[in-house]
Amino acid sequence: VIDSQWLVVLNRGTDSNLIIIDQELKIVKQQQLPECGPHDVIRVSNQHLVISCYNNNRLLSIDTETFIVKTVLDFSSYSDSDGMAELDQMYVYKNKLYISMQALNRNNGWIPETNGTLVEIVDIASITKNDITPADSSINRYELPCQNPFTNIVAADDSLILGCAGNWSEISYSSAGVVSFDTNSKQFT
Repeated sequence: VIDSQWLVVLNRGTDSNLIIIDQELKIVKQQQLPECGPHDVIRVSNQHLVISCYNNNRLLSIDTETFIVKTVLDFSSYSDSDGMAELDQMYVYKNKLYISMQALNRNNGWIPETNGTLVEIVDIASITKNDITPADSSINRYELPCQNPFTNIVAADDSLILGCAGNWSEISYSSAGVVSFDTNSKQFT
């Protein structure tokens, strides 16, 4: 991930961590993220990066001055039968944070059990204050009309666009596709 100040490298391997590299290509910090399996990182304020964890349902915040890592949200209540929600891509649009979740069953060949989820965190400042829960009224949850959201989230004309890989066990691929989420009407097309 390229930030205005840094290049941030995510290591999803057994040694989950992120590496922050400055503009002179020097390592600023290598930060351990135990059991996270980081999938995306995004800056939400001048002093905070947010990391989506694929392997433990947590949204982490890292203070870019102290490099202290905190769990901001635990999305265990959003998980499916294997206990994981598979937090994936993130996007900040009009001061709201959007997170895609895949809902794959790790115990059954990584097949999606349900449609994916798009989570909207309305009060992005609450993330850095660490005073938010998944049941908070500033969090909205939307079921995607497709399974296994897989691509980056991009914005176009007040809509967020993302692609779903679908259910790989289906021959018809009816659960795959590209969807557009209207950020005003909160509807998918």
